[in-house]
Amino acid sequence: MRTTQRFGITLPIELAELIRTRVASGEYASESEVIRDGLRPLAARDRAIEVWLRDKVVPATEALRAAPARAHARAGARSPSERSALASHELPGAARPARYQLEDIERFVSKMGSPVTRRHDGAAS
Repeated sequence: MRTTQRFGITLPIELAELIRTRVASGEYASESEVIRDGLRPLAARDRAIEVWLRDKVVPATEALRAAPARAHARAGARSPSERSALASHELPGAARPARYQLEDIERFVSKMGSPVTRRHDGAAS
């Protein structure tokens, strides 16, 4: 059984030249090797994101949903100027109230088309 598949692809001239240069230098034996070597880090990044979503984001999101008051209490432990800035949404990321962080996480997960699924016992898999 064949373990490879042929593809016809179109690349910008700069990328095509990069591939040709790598093969011509002897660094790679073929254009396919260059493409495969370039795709490996992409696949590794995708796996790392999946692990991060499953192991960090999903539990944090579930904790925020289960105890939103706890997250709001932590956000309330800020200085008066920070609370004022929060009220006007001037602070980025972690300085924002937990309810906005949860919305950001949910938006990110939905954009990713998260491969994180639920097992029958309700735990993330």
